[in-house]
Amino acid sequence: MEYWWWNDECSAAHTLARTASTHEEKHKANKALRNTVAHAKRTWAHEQLHHATNSKDIWRLAKTRKGHTTNSFLALCDVTNTLVDKPDQKSIIFQQKFFPAEPRHMEPSQHDDPPPFTMRTWDKITSDEVTKALVTTSPSSAPGPSSIGYVTLKWAHAARPEVLTDIFNLCIDHSTHPWKLAMVVVINKPHKPNYSIPKAYRPISLLECVGKVLEKIVACQINTDIESFGILPMTQFGSWPHYNAIDAVVTLVHHIQAT
Repeated sequence: MEYWWWNDECSAAHTLARTASTHEEKHKANKALRNTVAHAKRTWAHEQLHHATNSKDIWRLAKTRKGHTTNSFLALCDVTNTLVDKPDQKSIIFQQKFFPAEPRHMEPSQHDDPPPFTMRTWDKITSDEVTKALVTTSPSSAPGPSSIGYVTLKWAHAARPEVLTDIFNLCIDHSTHPWKLAMVVVINKPHKPNYSIPKAYRPISLLECVGKVLEKIVACQINTDIESFGILPMTQFGSWPHYNAIDAVVTLVHHIQAT
């Protein structure tokens, strides 16, 4: 295995560590070798990043660990327990594992559902709401299939605040969500004994950032209505502003003491 960061100083330090005779000399030589290797790795990484000219160079370095390129995925076992190494075959295995042909069916309503509330008109989304939703986003979040991140959306909204606002209001008026496609990235679960089986990995869906901004605004308006009309019961603590796990524990202790 070739280490790109290895230099003449590492070779000299390695020679001293191998030729040391006494225990004390070996201890000092090994310590010096570790320091030399660490300095060589830092210097190599700094030089590589300093000479990077575009984003492709940065992503190429992201695939490098300890000075050499690592493979993202090992060979996977298919349904016949045969190891496959081609990317298209691996994608079929992951697709069969994470996206089965027959999705689970969920009933839209239950027999014990409470009576519905009176229908009300959806409030128009304002440019201030879009700005507030964009402020809470992270510029380091991975973008979706279009590669349009939050930084670009912030620039566009600062230049023309009415554009995103009109698009979001049209989505609400026509009851549609245009950003349904996602880019699925499969990553390995840590500390698994066998990485040749699909269940040792998990998928992450990279959604479009503009769609997530719309969902933030809609969720905020729904939470406002929940608080205003008291839709949630007093025993609900999750996804409710000003309530947390401490309130749930206090309620549980109260019921225990009352009983």
